Amino acid sequence: MFGFIKNAAGSVAISNRIFETMLYDVFLSEEAWGSEIYNFASKDKNQFLENGGLNMRRVLEKFVVHFHDLYGERQERFYEEDGRCYFLLYLKPIIHGIGNYYIEAQT
Repeated sequence: MFGFIKNAAGSVAISNRIFETMLYDVFLSEEAWGSEIYNFASKDKNQFLENGGLNMRRVLEKFVVHFHDLYGERQERFYEEDGRCYFLLYLKPIIHGIGNYYIEAQT
């Protein structure tokens, strides 16, 4: 009805990158409200900016520390899709208002 999804060779696909980013933002926003990983990133976001740029190495290092502190003791198996969502939740408050990200299609 709204054109967000399309039929791509018999599979459902997002129609374009704008809709894909918008839908990711909606789902991540819903997830972020109670997320501890999001809160950690919100508190630490100033330490990731250097000379007007994002220190991605520091973002990744701190994400690993916070992720391990929050979820390291779980006995559940790690799934890549879950890790991807946690990282996007962590990244969102850091770049909010000063940048954006693009999510590559999974193959």
